[in-house]
Amino acid sequence: MPNHTKSRREFIAGGLMLLFGLVAVLEGHRLGVGTLSEMGAGFVPMALGVILSGVGLIIALVGQADPEDDAAGPDAPDWRGTLCILAGAVLFIVLGQHLGLAAAIFGSVFTAAIGDRTSKPGTALLLAAGLTLFGCLLFGTILKIPIPLYGLR
Repeated sequence: MPNHTKSRREFIAGGLMLLFGLVAVLEGHRLGVGTLSEMGAGFVPMALGVILSGVGLIIALVGQADPEDDAAGPDAPDWRGTLCILAGAVLFIVLGQHLGLAAAIFGSVFTAAIGDRTSKPGTALLLAAGLTLFGCLLFGTILKIPIPLYGLR
């Protein structure tokens, strides 16, 4: 007998997203939508509500599509990935305060990347280096966020 826990969970999650999306649509309509050239206060909430409702509907329908996939039951949690992602967030804060944005991005991305069991250290280094370069260009040069890129404080 197949286990329908996952499909039921996806159906409920999709239904809740649909419900929250519809509430956002109604609230956005109440605030006044306006036009594309003169957007009202409710334009963005209404647009996001429509998107959220659509995604929720898709999740609810896909969750019901093939319940035979759920026969194996839920997988055990991946503690390595979870701990590496949490450590990456903590590293971002600590390194950002003491060594700057570049070290914070590199340290957090590398730590989170090694949480994937299929990741190799070289791949994690390349990913961290690429995202560090992109992040420094975006936040330091383009957006001019007042965070030192490198150096001790």
